Amino acid sequence: MSTEEISPTHFNCTYINLVAISIKKEAYLRRDVADLTLRGVTTERIDAYALLRNDFSIIPSSPREIQLTSIGYIARNVKKNELIIATREILGIAGSTFSKKSPEYRSFNFKGLSKLNPDDMYQYAGNVFAKATENNIKMTAKGMTAAMLTNITTLRGELFALIGATPILEGSSAAVTVKRRIAANALYDETKSMCEIAIVYYQDRDKLKKSNYVIYDTKPKTINRKGKIKSNGFASPKAIAYLPTTKIRIKINTGTSVEAFFSLKKKGAISTKSLIITANPNIFTTVTAAELGFDALGGIFVLNLKNINNDEATYLIKIG
Repeated sequence: MSTEEISPTHFNCTYINLVAISIKKEAYLRRDVADLTLRGVTTERIDAYALLRNDFSIIPSSPREIQLTSIGYIARNVKKNELIIATREILGIAGSTFSKKSPEYRSFNFKGLSKLNPDDMYQYAGNVFAKATENNIKMTAKGMTAAMLTNITTLRGELFALIGATPILEGSSAAVTVKRRIAANALYDETKSMCEIAIVYYQDRDKLKKSNYVIYDTKPKTINRKGKIKSNGFASPKAIAYLPTTKIRIKINTGTSVEAFFSLKKKGAISTKSLIITANPNIFTTVTAAELGFDALGGIFVLNLKNINNDEATYLIKIG
């Protein structure tokens, strides 16, 4: 019997895209957990959901991926330490914002960061991000910035990728394939279940939040966009619904240089990150949406190209 007959997939997208969808939906669910708790989407359920994704990530895609190199572990632990530093900064601001006995302070669930393993650090940093977001106004007054929160999200994503790159020992190729597919189906099924609950809840309450929970599980396509940007002008190429991991390849064919970044609106101000791309008709510059400041929770999802020179520029972008 084939592996397809044993355990067919419940979705159409790639495994990589499934993980990206899961990370994004988890962020929305944690944002809206106060609304959805009475419908069965609790913090505990979301925590268990994140564990499903972790369980899937540590299964190798083939026996050839079983070898665990010291280089992989070193990279993972270095990234964990970077996340510890970023998280500790947020925790320090929480400590100066709230009294030690306050429920706000306790909700951060302070732990000995240096003692956490990479998996636990990934989970804990997610809680810190969620609580800092909930208390954004008060903590911003004490020095917290949007860039700090974006850094937490970026480092968590990078740590997650490194955790998945150091898989545990598994058996035969067929067994690995079946186990990976079962875990992927479990992750997708729970994603779909909670998103359907959220869609029903928000369908007559908040159309924007309802749209946050729509799942597009088709294989992503590369979209090509090209155009001209006048002297000191802007362009905002239309695109697909971005994820932090969406690959963007940009080539400036003529002109001098262009600044690329995500913003709240067309012709908007730079939010947290940008990249200067020098004209070269033969070379694409490749980045992710997150590296250009994309932040779905913060509403920063419009890609802008700004010509920062007095000559006209032409561009070609490949998205996805």
